[in-house]
Amino acid sequence: MAEKRAKDDAELKRVDIIIEAEPARLSIQTKITKTAGWNTHSSVQYRLMVPVGATLDKIDAVNSDITVSGVHGQVRLETVNGRIAAAGLHCDSHLESVNGNLRAEYDTLQNAQEVKLESVNGHVEVILPSGASARLKTSTVHGRCSIEQPIKLSNSENHNLAGDIGGASGPAVTLETVNGGIDVKEARPQAR
Repeated sequence: MAEKRAKDDAELKRVDIIIEAEPARLSIQTKITKTAGWNTHSSVQYRLMVPVGATLDKIDAVNSDITVSGVHGQVRLETVNGRIAAAGLHCDSHLESVNGNLRAEYDTLQNAQEVKLESVNGHVEVILPSGASARLKTSTVHGRCSIEQPIKLSNSENHNLAGDIGGASGPAVTLETVNGGIDVKEARPQAR
């Protein structure tokens, strides 16, 4: 589903949605035709449903938030001036924002080899499954780092931390931000 919004019909007509679909690939782009003295108030909000095992090769946006949930394949999400929230992850992920907070929540790390969250101006948070193992590396220039799980540190200098959570058999988890804090949290076990 795509919902176009604009301040008037003339501006709405300058917003085009370009879809290229193949059996194993889908590409969707938003094109906004510029005019003299261009200042647009138009936007497009997308809501996509994909198979649970789909790979999200790249979703990128400008001046927009991205939310993904329940995708068990690899995920690559990028935005400028927006935040990213991803939940129910099972596989490799790369989340990147220039100005925005990042949050990734994993149901399992069994199929993951690399988790990477990078922000320039934003808070970075990852929630790992209870009892998970990971090789953690964090870096922040202006911010603090909080890790809920016990960690065996291999490096601790200034605002950089590296070490193993659980055991060294887990994926590489890299969390970086320039202006913002970093939180590594442990998911609470579900009540039965």
